[in-house]
Amino acid sequence: MTGTASGQEVALEPPVRPWYRVASPRDEAALIRQARSGSADAVEALVRRHWDGAHRAAFLIVHDAGAAEDIAQEAMLAAVRSIDRFDRRRPFKPWLHRIVVNRSLDWLRARARRLIDLWLATDSEGNEHALARRMGIQEIIWNCRSWWSGSDGMGNYSVCFTDRGKRRRHVNRTEAHMDHIHIGLSWEGARKRTSFWAR
Repeated sequence: MTGTASGQEVALEPPVRPWYRVASPRDEAALIRQARSGSADAVEALVRRHWDGAHRAAFLIVHDAGAAEDIAQEAMLAAVRSIDRFDRRRPFKPWLHRIVVNRSLDWLRARARRLIDLWLATDSEGNEHALARRMGIQEIIWNCRSWWSGSDGMGNYSVCFTDRGKRRRHVNRTEAHMDHIHIGLSWEGARKRTSFWAR
């Protein structure tokens, strides 16, 4: 991945070995000033200094080492590209951490959407929700959306919406299934006695 605030192309490679030196706030501020001025060395020093923390934060969210590395690289690149907007009165690490967390959550959401789309896809013979039916899935709830066997597609989940269909402001993330996918199986599906398991 490449990029700096000044537009100069710089390769951002993950450090070969961890960077253990603890930065003083003064060192960090100097590096940020230099990175804003287009210093490739300052960008490299920032990457080395924060790589382990960024990778660890991504891995703790996505639980996939390869994806965590990609996310950490994307977050570093995003931070470098937007370093001119960084508020120098604040610490760099929490700002970068927020970028990593947001990228990690985006990755999880995309993965969840792909999985739900797979379950609810129409097969080559025109059977709607084919995989869900073959597996015995009767309900799917995720991120304030729900699907029930026999419904057309994902609709509003009642926990997240008022009777008039307006989104509630404060919703418990777990009850709304924002942090996980809820799957309800038929007895046959739970016992692996559906056509999916018979293959």
